[in-house]
Amino acid sequence: MPIVRIEYKKEDFSKDTMQLIATKLQEFSAEVTGYEPKDTSVFATENQITVNAAPIEIYIYATFPEVTEGDMEHMLEALKELISQFKKEAGILIPFNLSVVKMNWKFQLEV
Repeated sequence: MPIVRIEYKKEDFSKDTMQLIATKLQEFSAEVTGYEPKDTSVFATENQITVNAAPIEIYIYATFPEVTEGDMEHMLEALKELISQFKKEAGILIPFNLSVVKMNWKFQLEV
């Protein structure tokens, strides 16, 4: 189950734009990990205080499936391609910083 965390400068993105970005990142993360979008959680947080911060930082925490050949480079490259195309189509010019974190976790839902 991937988790996407987005931290952004509220001056640079409207609420509607962030909703669109969050929805697309849910879709893209699910696509590259092999999960369903409904199994991918996205959290977007406006930064209240920033010092030398990028306009948007995206962190994707996930196990690495065979879809991405099990490594971070393939997953990062696949996400980069999807995000770049989306940004172009949406007219978003602000650069995104993207981090992928490989997780080896066990979890129990609805305890």
